[in-house]
Amino acid sequence: MSTLSFPTSVRPRTAGGAFHVIGALAGRLALAWRLRKANHSMHLLSDEMLHDIGVSRSEIEEVTRFGRGAHR
Repeated sequence: MSTLSFPTSVRPRTAGGAFHVIGALAGRLALAWRLRKANHSMHLLSDEMLHDIGVSRSEIEEVTRFGRGAHR
């Protein structure tokens, strides 16, 4: 009895690989949703409140994505 041997590039993909891709995509979508929600919440704050926390309106996108100390 012999076994079939496939080169690495021809081997059938496992279901685990597909689940990994789906999980990674779901994680990216969840992150994008959280960032969008945080961005929206910060835009609802008044200029005075933003000043109190040390963020200008033009920095909201950067702060929600990278944090306050990203480029300071």
